[in-house]
Amino acid sequence: YLLYWYRYNPTSTTRIEHEPIGRKEGLTSKHLAIIRDTSTAMSEDVDPVGILSEAQRAAMIYTDWMTKNIHVPQKVFDDLKILFDDKQIVEIRFIAATYNMVSRTLIALDVGDKADIPVPEVAIDEM
Repeated sequence: YLLYWYRYNPTSTTRIEHEPIGRKEGLTSKHLAIIRDTSTAMSEDVDPVGILSEAQRAAMIYTDWMTKNIHVPQKVFDDLKILFDDKQIVEIRFIAATYNMVSRTLIALDVGDKADIPVPEVAIDEM
């Protein structure tokens, strides 16, 4: 779930560090395209092509709401509770909060002189 925050806080520096880890854990270009696609943010249909698992979708919706709106609707939280225990939910929450802070700091301070380097997008229809 580490790459979900990337939907709103894209940094080349952090993506360079975390994308290989995500790929090692099984994320494909299709997964990454869904994660990067902000057009579906905060909707029930974050994954229109059905690539993500139910748990990944729930975590991404939760992270979208946390990042964009701060307040998470009860239904979104209830859906998360079906798939994760309390400890896992706290972990998802703190990972999202921490990486929102870190990525915004990296961008604002231009850490690694990469704040202006565009991060390539993967179009879903190209895969």
